[in-house]
This record gives sequence, structure tokens and C-alpha cells, in this order.
Amino acid sequence: MKQRLSTICLMLLVGTLISARGFSQQANWTDTLNTILNRRMDDSLKISELVNKTIFLTTNAKKENKDYLSAMEKLMVGKKNPFLLAQLYYAKAIVKNYPIPEAELYGYVDSCLMYAEKANYKAYIIRGLRVKGQFQERKGQIGNSEANLLKAYQKCKELNDPFETYRTLLALSSLYENKGDLTKSIEYSLQASEVANENNLKTTLGTVYLRIAKGYAKAGDHQNALRYIKITEDYCTEIQQALLPEALSFTGTYYHNLNNHEAALSAYLKCDSVMQAQGIFNEAISVYTNLAS
Repeated sequence: MKQRLSTICLMLLVGTLISARGFSQQANWTDTLNTILNRRMDDSLKISELVNKTIFLTTNAKKENKDYLSAMEKLMVGKKNPFLLAQLYYAKAIVKNYPIPEAELYGYVDSCLMYAEKANYKAYIIRGLRVKGQFQERKGQIGNSEANLLKAYQKCKELNDPFETYRTLLALSSLYENKGDLTKSIEYSLQASEVANENNLKTTLGTVYLRIAKGYAKAGDHQNALRYIKITEDYCTEIQQALLPEALSFTGTYYHNLNNHEAALSAYLKCDSVMQAQGIFNEAISVYTNLAS
């Protein structure tokens, strides 16, 4: 009973800390938006900057992405530039993707592709195909998803853009994992890690390493799973510290599933220590529940 009460108290504390931190970050993103809008530069440059920030905010599940999209929509009133319209509709697709009807969602994606193709804007042809494939994967339309993601990958080869190639390889890895083809899933993740290393795209490389570790673990290849668990933890300790709690939480779960309780406990305690030091408690419920049990 005491263990359960302790766990509940810890969860309440975590919620309070996360809420306070979120309020501070929200204020910062609002200030950034106002700074962009008040700059003395052409609207097209503002829109491009807003798109980049919108993508970042959406990727990191920040609700301020809607504010940035709204600002873009206001700046786009009366504009017919296909380059800008491709960006706008892509932003609409990624920001509004969950709560809207499927027909509306695909309308945004198809509009992005239409304007991108009209302007021969290859980066947004790739993005449009990729996000359409990802939506189709989510809807269980695996064949269509695979076709669009492979088209996006082919376009990446034509454009020779490492960043878009990296993101598309990760999308393909996710697709094949959902298809149950772990060999292909791991293969595409390994390719993504190579592209990232060769082109200094290392901001989220730890996420790729963790994905590879999880893939090998799921496939029962424990030698490579342990190898990439270590690679992930080392990389996150040095570079991608924000991911370290998730990596350590996975390590704990991995050892727990192998009934290596001593190693699992060590990983969970280390994860707790890192969360306390960082003030980030995203893995708190999982870790503290396992520690309490």
C-alpha cells in the first residue's frame, strides 16, 4: 500500500513539474513568433521561417504549432506563389493531421503535391509523398503507403538532399516494422544512421540508434540489441542528453523482459538520477511504476 501511495505522489509531482516547465517554453515560442512577424523582411521569407518552426514544433508535439500555422495563413492571404502554397498546405497537413476528417487531410496533402509539382519544388514533392505515405500507414493502407514512401525515396536520390533522405529512410523503417518485416526495418534504420553520420545530421541520431536497438531486441538478436543499447546510451550521454531517460528506460525494460532484474534495476535507478538532474520526467510513470513493483 505504501509503495502505491509513493508512486501516486511521485506521479503528481511529475505532473506539476512538467506543467511549470511547459508554461515557460510556451512563453518563449510566443516571443519567437512575434519576433519573426515583426522583422522587416519579405513575407515569403517570414513564411519559410514559420514553416521550419512549425515543422519543429509539430515534431516535438508542441501545441504552439497551431499559432505558427495561423500566422502563416494570414500572411498567405491573396498570394498565389506555388512555392509558398506547397509549404502552407504541407504545414496544414502535419499540424491538423489527427482531429480532422480523412478527406480534408488528404486534400491538404494533395494540394501540397499539386503546387510542389507545378513549381518543380522537389523538397516538397518528397515531403508530400512521405507524409501521405505516413498517413496511409496509420490508416492501415500499407500497399499505398509503401508505394508513396518508395516514390519519396526515389525522389530523394534525384534531389540528393541528405536531410530528406534521412527522414524518408526512417519513415520506411517504421512502415516495415509495422508490416512485421524487421529485417527491412532495421536495414532502413541502419541506412538512416549512415546518412546522418556522413552528413553531420546528428541532432537526433540517438533516436535512430535507439530504434535499431529496439528492432534487434524485437527480432531476438540480443548480441546486436545489446551493442546498440550501449551505442545509444553513449551517444545520448555525450550529445543527445534529452533522449537519455527514454534510452535508459528501454534498457531497464529490456533486461526486465530477460529476467535480469539486477541489470534492470540499475538502468531504472540511473534513469531516475538523470531525470532528476535534467528536470525532465517523461519516463517517470514507467520507471517509477517498475521501481515500485
